Amino acid sequence: MSVLFPGIESFLADYFTSLAAQKDTPAFDLVLINDGLADLDRYLPSWPAVVRVLEGCGRPAENRLIGFRFLVSDGYDLAVFGDADDFFAPNRVAVSRQLLQCHDVVVNDVDLVDQDGQVVDRCYFSHRLADGFPVDFSYLGDKNICGLSNTAIRVPWLDGVVLEENSIAADWAMFAALLGRGARAVFTNKTTTSYRQHGANCIGLGGSPDEDCISLGIRVKIQQYSFLEQQGYCLAGRQKEAFERLHYYFNHNPDFRRKYVVWVKNHQREYSLWWEEIMIPEGKPWKLS
Repeated sequence: MSVLFPGIESFLADYFTSLAAQKDTPAFDLVLINDGLADLDRYLPSWPAVVRVLEGCGRPAENRLIGFRFLVSDGYDLAVFGDADDFFAPNRVAVSRQLLQCHDVVVNDVDLVDQDGQVVDRCYFSHRLADGFPVDFSYLGDKNICGLSNTAIRVPWLDGVVLEENSIAADWAMFAALLGRGARAVFTNKTTTSYRQHGANCIGLGGSPDEDCISLGIRVKIQQYSFLEQQGYCLAGRQKEAFERLHYYFNHNPDFRRKYVVWVKNHQREYSLWWEEIMIPEGKPWKLS
């Protein structure tokens, strides 16, 4: 399942080619949510199986929900997610199908690639995780590895999924909530998503965040913990309050903002994961020196 939108045209050849090259798997349906991409038919390859095209609505989170509801209502058992500006190893569907026989969610590794699709860092998550690592709710407490381009799921878990309309990191919120409800997830490096790093992509991996990306990350963590608090996780409320305080000082105290940006860069972990670098300093967090 993927969402298509204007501006993605130059990446669609890689996307469709990688899907057509999937091997060792039965034919599968391709479910696309088209959110305003013109002349879609010219990009579709001669697909041997079924292509289901749904109309998008201009709102990213709702587009995902349109797809989820369709998968549930049409009785699909398994779903593999992919962003249409990425592309995938030839065994991604096969490995996902195999692992979903005994897990609810599969999280596969990512190869970081540049805008032209050239590999920058192969198997990025494997720098931190071993194949078969069980991904649980606590692991996603302060970071994310579950994107909507490197995951697969048993479809019944999508029934009733809630996404905040303005969520910046809806994938993180969704998978944290599912794991909190008991979904069993596993990491695999037996297949990969080629995750395209755009020039100024604040939601990328492997780079050093600038002030704008750090500001975005603080807002993401406030959203994440607010969402989890609404789902009944009491600890998330305290985390939300801490990041709201961080957000206040970051926006109202230029000296603190400068020091915090330096602090984040100096404390960033090697091979950091999505949103991991945004932390609350220990000790007296509002008196950085």
